[in-house]
Amino acid sequence: MNPIPFDYTIKPNPRRRRMAICVTPAGEVIVRTPPRTSKKSVTLMLQQNIPWVLDAVSRAQSKIDHQWRWEPGGVMPLLGQPVRVGIAEDGRARIENGQILLSGSSPDEWIQSGVAIYRQFAQKYMPAIVERFAPVVGNSPASIAIGGAATSWGCCKKNGVIRFSWRLVCMEPAFIEYVAVHELCHLRHFDHSPAFWGEVAKILPDWKVRKNLPAVANIAAWLISVLPVGGRKGSRND
Repeated sequence: MNPIPFDYTIKPNPRRRRMAICVTPAGEVIVRTPPRTSKKSVTLMLQQNIPWVLDAVSRAQSKIDHQWRWEPGGVMPLLGQPVRVGIAEDGRARIENGQILLSGSSPDEWIQSGVAIYRQFAQKYMPAIVERFAPVVGNSPASIAIGGAATSWGCCKKNGVIRFSWRLVCMEPAFIEYVAVHELCHLRHFDHSPAFWGEVAKILPDWKVRKNLPAVANIAAWLISVLPVGGRKGSRND
């Protein structure tokens, strides 16, 4: 068998009946499989689709905004704006004087400290946004939590808890406000019915524009390229 010339992630799904290959906006190759699919079957499918996958990966990576660099001397997004990145000489990662100050001496340590910075920022920023819009929507959450989801900006639980991804604070405030209002409206309509979207539109008449801001897709793709979605990694030498 010819080796697979790219990394890939296998994601089993108990409801899936057929295998499928998809390439994310960050150029990550994901193979979605039914339960108990053999590695041999996955490898064979990938080999049969190598040209298509390589082309899709190339096209996706060409769209990633490479102005962002998660390293000292680079630039990282915060609220949609470029923020210079430096190293905290005292080892305490933080935002200070308009800079993101990372800690550590390796790329892995820089990423870990950067995630901690974004989480801390989100823990203060998101409750303030929710507090501003909750009276307008007419509902308040039971609590607010910050997580690390890579494929969901936010979610609303039936117990009234709203959870946001720390990645959200990388985006423009207009998009963040849309996500916050979206989740608050789920406290009234736990679905995506016309009534739900009508509620969103009453609060944010321009919600469609906010939802589809081009910069959001670019930053999201860059984030996934730095911090991929988890799963089982395939080897280049299968």
